[in-house]
Amino acid sequence: MKDNKMKKYKAPKIEHWQVINLGLFVYDIFVVNAAFFLALMLRFDFRYSEIPTYYLEPYMKFAPIYTVLCIGVFWVMKLYKSIWRFASYSELIRVVMATLITGVLQWVGITVLFETMPLSYYIFGIVLQFCAVIGIRFSYRLILILRNIREKRSSETDATRIMIIGA
Repeated sequence: MKDNKMKKYKAPKIEHWQVINLGLFVYDIFVVNAAFFLALMLRFDFRYSEIPTYYLEPYMKFAPIYTVLCIGVFWVMKLYKSIWRFASYSELIRVVMATLITGVLQWVGITVLFETMPLSYYIFGIVLQFCAVIGIRFSYRLILILRNIREKRSSETDATRIMIIGA
């Protein structure tokens, strides 16, 4: 009787797209900061020791703030709501807009709160961030397209070809 009274707990089913979006979320946390760190490294010829502390410290202090801002903007722009296997022009526009907004937030935020960074830092950072964000999202669609092409080719080779003459 006790078993009948206890409700059975069923774990919610996690959909494939939810796993993909969680992966994108974690990826974005990493890549938005890596893009601007690489921009700083580019500015100083990939020599970490050449980066002045008056540039490195503001970057390190602003990185957590920028991460939260980016995730918020990406959420508002619905970059975690899309089904990326159907990615199209509208998703591209949303990524462009999100990158421009976060680029302005980077520029204004780090300048107002900490220090003015080199111009190349902002330009390369925005470009690298855009490439990384759009690249991973559209690569998912590309992988699905290539997989479908390969499956079609393999199904064609299994079929027996025949020719009907004289109908």
